[in-house]
Amino acid sequence: MESNITGFILAGGQSQRMGTNKAFVRLNGKPLIDYVFETLRKVTPNIFLSIGSIPIQHKHLQVVEDIYPDCGPVGGIYSALRFSKTDLNLIISCDMPFVPADLLKFLVEQAFKEKPDVTLPVDENGSWQPLCAIYRQSILPNLETAILRNTLKLKAIVAEVHSLLIPIENAHINYQPNSFLNINTPDDLHQTKKQ
Repeated sequence: MESNITGFILAGGQSQRMGTNKAFVRLNGKPLIDYVFETLRKVTPNIFLSIGSIPIQHKHLQVVEDIYPDCGPVGGIYSALRFSKTDLNLIISCDMPFVPADLLKFLVEQAFKEKPDVTLPVDENGSWQPLCAIYRQSILPNLETAILRNTLKLKAIVAEVHSLLIPIENAHINYQPNSFLNINTPDDLHQTKKQ
């Protein structure tokens, strides 16, 4: 377990497609946020909940509100990094219940070793996963500039800094099916329950 990294669960989205706050939607009797919390606990003791400007609470987590409201994940990550006391920060969305702890530990190892601004996995389809990634304090100016310019595409921000992209494909030791599955809609939830 790494005490010199902070974990943040992003739960400040509007959840419009779900119709209710995704963080507390239950999958097999357990809120999505608890899956993520229990995984992060295997990586770091320092875990916080980034809530945007929506007043939500979790019994085990101190909340971090957005400094700049209504700026989506960019605003959440910016506020988390401003709040954090550590250089490395593991950001993960509340709607990704199947990310394995071993994969997160591997990303942490790479972040310590390579020292990029951002360390993020790329799934087997080539999609970047910026909401399951490690951000250094060094990216704060880029995030703030993007917020002030209202250019809130997270992938574009990540692309302009020193980022370490790590392919997590079928042959990777930490690969598991559905690691990066997002549960965004009631249908996603229904299909996931059937698996």
